[in-house]
Amino acid sequence: MQAKNKTFRMGWLRATYLTVGSFINFLFAIALVASAYAYIIPPDKMIFASYLGLAFPVLLAANIIFILFWTIQRHHSALISIIALIACWNGLWNYTPIHIESDEAVTEGEKLTLLTYNVHNFNNYAPHTDDSPNPVISYIQDSKADIICMQEFSFGNSKNQLSLAQINSALSEYPYKHFTPGNKTPYSQSGIACYSKYPFQEITDIKYDSSYNGSCIYKINP
Repeated sequence: MQAKNKTFRMGWLRATYLTVGSFINFLFAIALVASAYAYIIPPDKMIFASYLGLAFPVLLAANIIFILFWTIQRHHSALISIIALIACWNGLWNYTPIHIESDEAVTEGEKLTLLTYNVHNFNNYAPHTDDSPNPVISYIQDSKADIICMQEFSFGNSKNQLSLAQINSALSEYPYKHFTPGNKTPYSQSGIACYSKYPFQEITDIKYDSSYNGSCIYKINP
């Protein structure tokens, strides 16, 4: 009788252990699928979705561990994470692409180079001088891109900060410029900007309720 009770307790503990483990696995699987498609939700509508998308590699690793764990246990709960991986296959492929075939480089005809760059306040508004060039501006100059789209484009208002005049002077080979203002303080101003070697045919600013978000559509005919 005592042996039967012990066997019953062990069976109950194992069942509880497997049930709780499967439930936790299910939560991680749901989170993985949600993170894979978080890009669909605009960040100005739900900022949490953006952070969930950043957690994709961690959630992916956790689900792979769950698959290995349940496989060792020979338990059907391994299907939970397997189904989740199949459901978010597009997100998985985008995050870890395998370039089996590469496109041939264009060697003939005219080419247009585009640089999109989050300049992150130009290294905290570091001034650009001959003796001490701003590393972000130097990188842009060295790129020789035809069109530059910049996010977190910021400049200061004090003498010891990078000014808009310094930026324009350093990037003087781009005669066509457009700045979409976003957040503004007494000390600085930030937004997005486009510098181009070719004229803008049409510019459309996209308005947001938040001053921390911005978009702009440019039509350019090289």
